Amino acid sequence: EDRKNRRAAAADAGDGSDSDGSYVSSDDEDARNALGRKPPKVRKRHFKTFAERVGEVDVDVHRTTGELRTAPIDGSSNFLHETLLKWQELNCGADFGDFGRETMQLCQSLPQLVLHQNQVLDALLAKLRMDARHSLEALLACLSSLARDLRADFLTRLGDVTHALSRLLMDGAEREPELLEYVFACLARVLKWTQRQLAADLPLALRHTRSLRRHRSKHVRLFAAQAAAFLLRAAPDAAVEDGVRALIDEATSKHTTVTVEAEAPHENDDGDGKLSGGRKFEERTRAVTKKEMMNNSDAAGSLLAEAMKGAAHGLHSRAPRLLTRVLRPALMTKETSDEEGGGGDDEEDTGLGR
Repeated sequence: EDRKNRRAAAADAGDGSDSDGSYVSSDDEDARNALGRKPPKVRKRHFKTFAERVGEVDVDVHRTTGELRTAPIDGSSNFLHETLLKWQELNCGADFGDFGRETMQLCQSLPQLVLHQNQVLDALLAKLRMDARHSLEALLACLSSLARDLRADFLTRLGDVTHALSRLLMDGAEREPELLEYVFACLARVLKWTQRQLAADLPLALRHTRSLRRHRSKHVRLFAAQAAAFLLRAAPDAAVEDGVRALIDEATSKHTTVTVEAEAPHENDDGDGKLSGGRKFEERTRAVTKKEMMNNSDAAGSLLAEAMKGAAHGLHSRAPRLLTRVLRPALMTKETSDEEGGGGDDEEDTGLGR
């Protein structure tokens, strides 16, 4: 009887009924009839802490590389030109617009881009600052596309790229989870497109990424390790042994090279006395502190852990060879010390070494 009355009322009001006059109840009313009460409201928006936002950052190289293609789309002869055309439609930032107008005529073809690669890269690195935060996603996408075009030629400027990314983080990007994802997704793609050269020379890769892997913030060190870990898995056995040795030497070194803010900003070259825009940074070598020693050990451990991590909370298939080389230096050191300090009994020393 109640249902008939509701249908009649809905038909008279012209609400909640179909064109044929059948009654259609709402989801809230169905839930109220089933539960006997009004269902609780679900919060669709809630505040996320910094830790929660950082936890959502994804820098996995296999998911951030994007679609794998051997050639650019029709209308572009290189990936940088394709990326510029794409982001001109998606990004209206002033800094990206300036970069596009400055470099569009220098990348009309791949030979032209190779000829002007230093000019294009210098213009790109000059835009990587917090003042251009609305253009950073597009600029970093162009940086990874440039690495994809140049491949081996890009290695000569890889150190400049990682230093520019490190300065960007020190300028405030380390506290912005969205910018963190843009930065380390770009780093992962750059290392991916130069994988063949870097995997064969792991000490070189560790040296270029050191400023990011040994950052003062723990979450930055973790993201840098996630971006570079696949190089240890892809490297041949001889390169893995050299890389592990270089990584341990780096973690136990008593000196460090850090990027710090300059004490006084530089003046403009025209001598008008005005201060140049942006914060200035410089590199200094000094003795490590106790906290920095712990951070360096944490950075090395994070890189090794990410390299050995596999699917479903298991170990990667190439983890045993890496773990063997991680433990071998300690065994070799113990054997060497026993042989040197054992005394005159050669048979006893030889047996202990074995």
